[in-house]
Amino acid sequence: MVGGIVGVPLSRCRLDSAAASALSSTSRSSAAAAAAAATRAVAAAATARPCVATACSPSGSASSWAAASACRVSTGPHASASLAGAGGEHAGARGAAWVCHATRPVRKPPLRMRAPPPQPEDGAESGGATGDDDLALKEAVAAAAAALLPGVVRVTCVQDLPRFDMPLLLGTFRSSTCNAVAVVHGGQRYLLAPSAAVAYGSQVRVYLPGREKPFPARVAHLAVDCELAALELIGSSSSSNGSNGSGSSSSSSSGGSAAAAAAVEEFWGALQPYQLADQGLPALQAAVGVVSYAEAQPQPSLSPGTVMRTEVITYPSALQRLLGLTVAVAISKEQLGSAVVDGRGQCLGVVFGRTVGSGRRKGGGAGSGAGSGGSGGGGSDSRWGQGRRRVGRRRGRRGQQEASALVVPVPVVAHFLEDLQKHGRYLGFPTLGIQWRRTESPALRRYTGMAPEQTGVAIVSINPTAALAAAGGQPLDVLAAVGDAAVGNDGTVAFRGGSESINISYHISQFQVGDTLDLTLLRRGAALTLPITLGVPGRLLPLHLAGAPPQWLVVSGLVLTVLSGPFLEGAFGRGWAVRAPVQLLREWHNHPASEDEQVVVVAECQDMGPGSATDGYERRAVMHQRVVRCNGQRVRNLRHLTLMVAEAIADATIAPAVPAAAAAATTVDVTATATAAVGSSSQSPELGSGSGSGSSSGPPLDPSYITLELSSRLVMVLPLEVVVADTREMLGEYEVAHAVSEDLRTEYEGVMKARRQQLAAAGEKGAGAGEKAGKGKGKGRGGRSGKGR
Repeated sequence: MVGGIVGVPLSRCRLDSAAASALSSTSRSSAAAAAAAATRAVAAAATARPCVATACSPSGSASSWAAASACRVSTGPHASASLAGAGGEHAGARGAAWVCHATRPVRKPPLRMRAPPPQPEDGAESGGATGDDDLALKEAVAAAAAALLPGVVRVTCVQDLPRFDMPLLLGTFRSSTCNAVAVVHGGQRYLLAPSAAVAYGSQVRVYLPGREKPFPARVAHLAVDCELAALELIGSSSSSNGSNGSGSSSSSSSGGSAAAAAAVEEFWGALQPYQLADQGLPALQAAVGVVSYAEAQPQPSLSPGTVMRTEVITYPSALQRLLGLTVAVAISKEQLGSAVVDGRGQCLGVVFGRTVGSGRRKGGGAGSGAGSGGSGGGGSDSRWGQGRRRVGRRRGRRGQQEASALVVPVPVVAHFLEDLQKHGRYLGFPTLGIQWRRTESPALRRYTGMAPEQTGVAIVSINPTAALAAAGGQPLDVLAAVGDAAVGNDGTVAFRGGSESINISYHISQFQVGDTLDLTLLRRGAALTLPITLGVPGRLLPLHLAGAPPQWLVVSGLVLTVLSGPFLEGAFGRGWAVRAPVQLLREWHNHPASEDEQVVVVAECQDMGPGSATDGYERRAVMHQRVVRCNGQRVRNLRHLTLMVAEAIADATIAPAVPAAAAAATTVDVTATATAAVGSSSQSPELGSGSGSGSSSGPPLDPSYITLELSSRLVMVLPLEVVVADTREMLGEYEVAHAVSEDLRTEYEGVMKARRQQLAAAGEKGAGAGEKAGKGKGKGRGGRSGKGR
């Protein structure tokens, strides 16, 4: 017999010892051939194909031998032993051989999954070739499945998330688990993971399938705009070059570097990275597979899915409009970062988000609609009342929503990798820096001078830092074409060879930062071509900091920082778009006047007690207000404010030893220098409203005070002699070593040092002049008095 039970080899079946003794006690003449045939059958059973029968048992009855002929493997050793036992003297012996009871039929797969029956070769019996073909088919399917799995690994990360709303406080630690995809592009290997799971990661570990030993890694490049991050194993050539700044340090750690390099080679030697798909985007309703790797799985698993949509979507971390895929498949949070592959085993994209299906929820029934008692959407809620449908929850048909995965497609992944290969770092996806409106209104078309056959979109505003503003673009110009792609009245361009249309932002995102592109504008109906160099315009309200820690400055009881999306989320929660103050949300639509302009806000106002610099100021009136001016000068960014505060503190600490005239002259020179440096760089509506430019507006300047003007028209006057003591007490309370963030610390200390040297030199010069004047006056008085006497 080939196998006792399906999947169990014959070597595991126990032969009855009584059968062996009975066989040895029979006549030598008739049983010799049977014994030899049985021995050969048992020896060949280890390598033979498994039997298709459902059960086998030792028996010596006549019905057992008759059942042996019903076995589908009629030519196997199973039937040979049965026939030999039936013809010998030991046919009636119990347990003489193992026979197949094919009394129950084999369960067959459904028709949709059943493979076509193999065609027998010439001169061969169909019954003997069926088992071999089935086994070959199974091996081929297993090999094809194994070819799709090896390029996915599991990543665990400990994220040290800072407190953006209060940078002096310690951040929070969060543990995350995701997948990473190994790809090859341009002859280089990359390990791609979702950026949200590894951003601010202090400990990153990569696990291979079937191995418990982790490989340490770090985040080499972070692209929050497209939800991707490139991981780099610690010990690779690029990571060692970036970490070791001198040859002595690298030679001292040669042993550790060699071991790390060996671990890196072991990691990449055990993987087969994916190739990016040649066709780029899959067709709608195309069958794809999602390859993921969980902790409890011995190897990555393949989940079938279907492409639902291919469109320009908004990536959540930066609200960037890029191309995206939606695949109908159910995944968990740990499966973010999985690979989406096609039938050829090529990578179609990386999963970065998911949508949970709205089936039966915990604590709720299966009903939906107004008559379900509110239980169809996740249980009843007393706020909304029984029988009322919760406002704001979008439902599909019958309250169901299909689970899906959001995928970064191949064009976006290739753009990210090409950016790394071309520039050595991630620069981002270029944009035009404009706000446009559709030209479907006849009145708007007549106002802009468009002919009936002309198409395009009307430009409403242009970012001053964009290349189009420098090239001569104006509001109410009509963008008619971008390169060779004509722009429709709805702001779309041709897609997939003209069979479909897609948003214009997709066409712009296909270029790299620094590429030259020709824009065709319509100005009063006349065509105008403007060549521009694509870039990433600045924003007054950035939605992310690209993995950098927040900047901050401590002045007495005030903590000043930069306005950003993480700051608003930390201060007002995830619903900051409707909870934040209007004066801060307005910066989302305003454009910066220069590339380095920032919005500096008050993150904390703490009263340090009676007699402190912030005594008497209400915290509620100061919190989350923008700092517009400092000592009469417009604040361009936090760095500019830090340098002005450093100069003022240096004046307060050195000025008492300097003559008043010299200190006043030096202060005037510094003020004029700061005015020339700032110039007219800040012309936003927030800064332009309220008071004029320069030091002519606002309260009178006093070198012994720091004057801060806020966006609420509140003026804070802080005495410098108290500011220094309050700042020292504030840093001791929060156990912070320095008054500014680490990236501004060097310039802060350099300005204070240079300022003190300048004031000390001015004081020595003034003291020398005073001594000379005093000596001259003394001689005159003494001479006159001597003469008088």
